[in-house]
Amino acid sequence: MRVTLVNENTIVSPRDRGLQYGDGFFTTARIANKKMVFEAEHISRLINSAHQLSFNGFNIEAINQCLKHLPQQGIVKIVVTREQSQRGYGVNNNASINALVYVFDTDISVNQSIHATWTNVPLSKNEFLGGLKHLNRLDNVMARTQVEQNGFAEGIMLDHKKVICGTQSNIFCIKNNRLMTPIISDCGVEGVVRNKILSWSRDESIEHEECEINKEKLETADAIFFTNCVKGVMAVEYIEQSRFQSHPFIALFQKLFLKELE
Repeated sequence: MRVTLVNENTIVSPRDRGLQYGDGFFTTARIANKKMVFEAEHISRLINSAHQLSFNGFNIEAINQCLKHLPQQGIVKIVVTREQSQRGYGVNNNASINALVYVFDTDISVNQSIHATWTNVPLSKNEFLGGLKHLNRLDNVMARTQVEQNGFAEGIMLDHKKVICGTQSNIFCIKNNRLMTPIISDCGVEGVVRNKILSWSRDESIEHEECEINKEKLETADAIFFTNCVKGVMAVEYIEQSRFQSHPFIALFQKLFLKELE
């Protein structure tokens, strides 16, 4: 397995299966104090993704060595792909593995209040890939482009009927002091901060559940927020013309997220 710390001179092979077929997976995290925030969870994501997608020979220790040289702060993105060993979709069990480690400066603020919209790009459903942060992200690319062109900070994606996530985040709603988030099974990404929110809820004895959420249920919630590893816990002020209130749960989760950055 080859690990590359990406710079302006890095060359990706035209035979790379990540380039040709989206054959790979990735994770993105904030850097604080020269360490990846939620490091254990991101490492676990990489290991589980490699197992699920049969990346034989995946070596997390090689990536860990590279992560010892992170800057004081920033963003790190780790992309893992396979090298082409034969023509066509089929992959040889001995295909070599590439890990590309990108490090970025960042001035992105965390825990912002935002305005969101609905997208008309449905998520593709696949029980085998549901929850994984794989490289096949065209649904998100098209939806995110639509959201930015319309001047919103985030967009809500459905699987035709059910609310699943934001274009680059997970979504939660609160109704009568009960926290809810969509089930992630056949589409969407099982986000690191999403799982931390559920863990913090258990620690704080907050009533919570993973459940099916339709558009009407979300629009009648008391409060809504999005989560991701770079932007933290984002309270929703508006979904288009509908206004939503803040909530003590959101303030608590924002505080807990900030504590991880110390």
